[in-house]
Order: sequence, then structure tokens, then C-alpha cells
Amino acid sequence: MLVEDVRRDAESAWSGTALDRAPLVALLRRDLDANVYLLGVLARGQTQGDAPAPRSAPSVAAGAATPASGAPGAAPLTADGEFRLDGPAGQPTAGVYRSHAGLVVPFGTELSGIARAARQSGAARLVVGRPEAVGAALSGERPPRLDRQQGLYRLTSTPGGARTGSAGGPESSGLRLARLDEVDEVCAVVAAMQAEELATDAARFATDGLRARIGRLILEGRTYIVRERGEITFHASANAQSADGAQLEAVWTAPERRGKGLATRALTDLSARLLRRLPRVVLGVATVNTPAVRLYERVGFQSAGPLRLVSY
Repeated sequence: MLVEDVRRDAESAWSGTALDRAPLVALLRRDLDANVYLLGVLARGQTQGDAPAPRSAPSVAAGAATPASGAPGAAPLTADGEFRLDGPAGQPTAGVYRSHAGLVVPFGTELSGIARAARQSGAARLVVGRPEAVGAALSGERPPRLDRQQGLYRLTSTPGGARTGSAGGPESSGLRLARLDEVDEVCAVVAAMQAEELATDAARFATDGLRARIGRLILEGRTYIVRERGEITFHASANAQSADGAQLEAVWTAPERRGKGLATRALTDLSARLLRRLPRVVLGVATVNTPAVRLYERVGFQSAGPLRLVSY
């Protein structure tokens, strides 16, 4: 049943009314590094990971047209969430994306427009974006559980030392695509990583929704692991991909393997694999996580400016 459920979710048609997505894409590309994730949301069903392409691509219908200035509009694009845009018709200047899981990502140049769109998007569980945009999106009605500075990092050239294998096969580090029969182990790793990152209990993340999402990413060829002595010791997911690049999330190394070079080799191999077909790879990291920052810089990632993460 898991394979059928996940495959149905991965190949589900997008819903919504007609939208000329070109103005939204143009707006997102004004801060390309910060919006690789959102461009990947827009490209879902059109851009594949390392898995073979499905026999028939999901049908794609875009969202709703941008309303007149000052009236945020909803653009339900996928089963995952929706965009709400603000600005003149056909020329959005700001907006927010809200996933059904409660992730809110504000974007754009007009902070008042972000605030209007955020008021229409519903309660957030997690808000991530450029600091000024996140500030505009917050309502101030409830105190956050966590409010911290993040760094955004970008890689645009193949890192030195990469010795990549064939697509889908193991790299020099042992990196490979995760299999669907490993979904429960991957979920446990991701839940533990998120709990460590957000200083909370892993049980908060170990949900059926996470299992379905991880299963979908595995089917789409976007989840990578290293397995040693029967245990997963490295994990990363290229969760959002488009012609503009890929965003990595849930980069994790088993505690007993940290500081021993595994993460450097695995992340180097993964970045090289992605850069064979995409122009950039980005990721976010807490600025206080010095070991992770050093890892990314060692691989070749460069700073692309600040982010802010607020969790409720």
C-alpha cells in the first residue's frame, strides 16, 4: 500500500485556475539563491530527480491570477500548498507560499505586500526567508518557540575531489539513492535531524505526513544516503529542483561519524552529481552551527546572504 499511496501522491495532478506563471518566476528570480525552493515548487511535476521519468508526466494547471494591488490572491498550485500574491494584476511584487504542513516562505520586494499576503495565508508552523521578509510576515500575535539567524550558502561549480559514479549508482563516498523499502529508516533519520535542529522532540516530526513526503522524494530520486555496516550514516535530500537549481535539506551525519570526513566526501559527491545537470545548489544552516558551516565551506559553498527561521 505504501508504494501505491506514495506513487499516487507523486503523480497527482496539480489543481487551480489558469495562471501566467512568468511574472511570478521573474519575481522569484530577483533573489534567485533565496528562492530556489519556491522555483522548485513551481516546477514540481516538470523536473525530475535522479529517478527514471514517469511514464506520463503529471498534468499541470497553475494557480490564480494576481489580483489588483492591495488584494492578495491565492494560487493553489499543488497538493502541497499555495501561493498568495500581492501587487498589480500580472505584476506581483510580493507574496508568501504556505505548505499544508504549515511552512511559510515570504518573498518579494514590498514588505507591506508580504504582510497583506501573510495575513491571508493562515497560521504558520515554520517561517523561513530573508530576515526583512520574515519580519514582515510575522503577525506578532503569538510568541515563537525559536527565532534564529540562518546562513544561505550557494555552490555553482563542481567541487574539487569529486569522483562521481553513474547516475543512480554509488559515488566514491558510497553515496546512493535511497530505496522505497528504506523509507522508515530515512524517516527516523530526518525526524531526529529536525528535532536536533529545532531543539524539540523527534516524535513531533515522526508523522504519517512525513512518511508520505519522504516516500515521494525517494520515488522521485531526490533522497540520498550512505549506509555503513547496515546503518544509515549520511542523509541529504534535494527536495526542490528546477532549471534554476536545487535546494538541499536534512543534511545529516550520524553522530559517531562526524568529524571523520564522511560528510565532506558524501556532500562533495552529491553536489557534483547535481551540478552535472543544474546550475546551482543551495542550502541553509544555522549560523551557530559552526561545524556544519565549516563543512559546507570546505566543499566549496559560498555565502549567499542571511536568512531567518522562526518556529512555533
